[in-house]
Amino acid sequence: MYSKKPQKLSKVDYWKRWEFFELLHDLKLVEALLEKLFGANEFDQTIEGDTHAKLMGAIDDIEFGNSKDLVEIDELFQSGSKLHELLEDKEPEIIRNIQSRVNNWKNNHLSHL
Repeated sequence: MYSKKPQKLSKVDYWKRWEFFELLHDLKLVEALLEKLFGANEFDQTIEGDTHAKLMGAIDDIEFGNSKDLVEIDELFQSGSKLHELLEDKEPEIIRNIQSRVNNWKNNHLSHL
């Protein structure tokens, strides 16, 4: 007679369901790799510094701002983007993992808008 409301996932369950823990881990690997390859100061003094700042901001938004929106991450790692170009030959698996997780999230969230 009465329909139950769908049960809302806890933050931890949501993160597990959409592999946010793994995504955050991969994003931090990318950040560390960029700093290793270019040096934090040198990298930020180039045009890529803006990309690095966007990546760091996106990581902070997810980790500390409780953001569940991965559109910015999607834009940062799209084929042809600066991060994709810099890392596709060095760490293709990390790029694929990030893109796969973001696409899975996107396909299940953006279609409802």
